[in-house]
Amino acid sequence: YDVIYTIENLKVKQDSVQLARRLLSDTIARKARGRAAESDIMVADAALYQRIDESLSAEALYVDRQNSLKLLYVNEPKPNETAFRIVPVDSMIDTVPETNRTQMLFTAFEKRYELQQIKETIKTKVYELDYAYNQTKPKLDLVAGTGLNGLAGNGGQSYRSAFKHQGYEWFAGLEFSMSLDTDNRTASHRAARRALEQMYYRKSDLRAQISVELDTIISRLKSNEKRLTATRKSSEASLKSSEAALIKLREGVGTSFEVLQLQKEYSLARIREIAALTDLNKDLVDSYLVTGQLLEKMNISPVSEFE
Repeated sequence: YDVIYTIENLKVKQDSVQLARRLLSDTIARKARGRAAESDIMVADAALYQRIDESLSAEALYVDRQNSLKLLYVNEPKPNETAFRIVPVDSMIDTVPETNRTQMLFTAFEKRYELQQIKETIKTKVYELDYAYNQTKPKLDLVAGTGLNGLAGNGGQSYRSAFKHQGYEWFAGLEFSMSLDTDNRTASHRAARRALEQMYYRKSDLRAQISVELDTIISRLKSNEKRLTATRKSSEASLKSSEAALIKLREGVGTSFEVLQLQKEYSLARIREIAALTDLNKDLVDSYLVTGQLLEKMNISPVSEFE
């Protein structure tokens, strides 16, 4: 979205240059008819070069954002590789979907990967705690077995006699054992219990963090939506003011300086509108990130290297 912003910002600056060019041409024509002074031409000419400078600065910002974006995915450059530009195909939206906090929070608790990881870790810690607890207790095992014996003068005949069931035996019983290192096993059990409690605390902290992040992003979405509405109305009003001033100038009532000032205010209002729209779309992507839906919403399918 930063790249899209720089593209739209550059378009505004280029439009501003064209407005200054038309004003200069119109001023020269009015001077030829005796309706403008030489100072009016000088003012319009200075404004034109100032806007050209601003347009070049906007183009430099666009190239800088392009190069920053390339660093995210371009590997080692090749000597014969030609330069290229990134052209976004998506467009920014100017409306915010319904923000149901309860539903968004439920989705976040279900889909945030770090929360899922903690849940799996808790399961592992529960098994470790059960194992550590069992190690502190005596063991009573049921032992049973069976076998075949064979008697003969050599090994080969002995095996054959055994497989012919010459000597059949079996046994069964109980085996009791108790560790003498009870302090160490009890300490291991306490450590396992503390590790499990720590994971539960981490889970609670993460859920609280997600809740705060969600409240923040919802507030930003609503704020930037209102901001976009205000800047859009400001842009429309500035456009009408600049057009009215230009009409007055052609009628011989206004001045070139007044028109240039209103055109500048219109360009600034357009840039504020684009900035608000960009921030709104960034916040929308952040809401996907907070709720754990970023890959799903962006139609990204990760492929594991172990598959």
